[in-house]
Amino acid sequence: MVFHLMGVINQKRIFDMTSLRKTFSPLLKLLPALLLPLFSTFLTPAAGSGYLIPEASLRAMGKTSANYVGNDSADAAYYNPAFMDRLSDEGDWELGTLYIKLEGVSFRGTVSGAPASATSLSESKIVPFFHYVAPKRNEKTRFGLSLVAPAGLSKRWNTPFQMASAEEFSLEVIELKPSVSFRVSDRFSLAIGPRVIKSEGVVAITHPTGLYKSYLKGDSVDYGYSIHAAWAASEKVDFGLTWRSRVDLTMSGNARGSLATALGAYNFDTPATVDVVLPAVLDLGFAFRHGRNRWELVFERAMWSAYSSLDFNYNDPIVEKALGASRAKEWDDSTAIRFGLTRNVDEKLTLLAGLTWDGVAVPEKTIGFELPDSDAYAFSIGALYRYRPDMEAGFAYIYDRKKSRTVSGTINTNGIDGTFDGYNIHLLALSLRHHF
Repeated sequence: MVFHLMGVINQKRIFDMTSLRKTFSPLLKLLPALLLPLFSTFLTPAAGSGYLIPEASLRAMGKTSANYVGNDSADAAYYNPAFMDRLSDEGDWELGTLYIKLEGVSFRGTVSGAPASATSLSESKIVPFFHYVAPKRNEKTRFGLSLVAPAGLSKRWNTPFQMASAEEFSLEVIELKPSVSFRVSDRFSLAIGPRVIKSEGVVAITHPTGLYKSYLKGDSVDYGYSIHAAWAASEKVDFGLTWRSRVDLTMSGNARGSLATALGAYNFDTPATVDVVLPAVLDLGFAFRHGRNRWELVFERAMWSAYSSLDFNYNDPIVEKALGASRAKEWDDSTAIRFGLTRNVDEKLTLLAGLTWDGVAVPEKTIGFELPDSDAYAFSIGALYRYRPDMEAGFAYIYDRKKSRTVSGTINTNGIDGTFDGYNIHLLALSLRHHF
């Protein structure tokens, strides 16, 4: 039924892009001024492959994002809104903030035969999130809304060979995600909703010999959809499915800089565009409740094979000829396995724990200094405390460890030959939840 619904969406275009633009563009025009200072992700992904950021709520943080089945709080609006009709009849919201500390990536090796060992700059950022589920008005439908940062990327280097391709390579993404759930039967529900995504990117490159220097900045508002399913197989067992569509971030903006030519320096300031893929993601989950415990297991597949190339386009033909060549990416689909545990100690205190293995999407052939990704393991803990009947506060912590990765110069098309050392990512989340 779910995959049939996906086909209907694609064929009949239930979410008409023109209508979505008319509906949400006025709001999204306000988002940069109001929210981009808060949602400045500028970071390598926390526990997600590529540049995805799956951590978008306190419960997700505490369970390394094993949070797609049996959701019992406002974050169901984002992770699996098909579970919204299982919540209590009252309204529910969660407001929180995520602090991320990203260590620098160390590289030991050469580029095109020349010594190029270096360490990228470290990053620390604060990213807020918000989830809302409306009070139940009838037995069949329910409305939810989330505002999150589903993806982000930043790599900054201040060493010559790395600056040639990634002096700064950053991406900020905000997602506004309204959704509606539909109860099909006492045990089965569906949910559907548009994805309204505001993105902003920066690419700065400087050749070590002065051959070129460029700073490109662009932004866009783009649209997709998500569909969700929830099935209560028994009183203790739940299954969930979530599909988030691919979204092409069609950023346009301006590039300025200089090129070294036979006639001297050529300074430019020209319109430019670049498309970046936000891949489709499938999550299949299982949850089992026994006594005060709930175990969750999630299989996640990110369709990164859609990211075949990165193509910068410049209006100035001289700049286009020098810098506009398409860069092959040829990424692979990636898999993550997430495990989460929720322990209801008593009526006030809830404890969380999680473990995730996340596979790499970036192939050895095309890996570059803008995103030297690798397989990762993540561990998490968290706690929630209900200090009055309608209010709950919590914290969660994730330790994410990227494995070291060796790249062969005979395979890599960027001339990279060496090892990217594994590095650590620390995440701390605080949140407040209210029933009304």
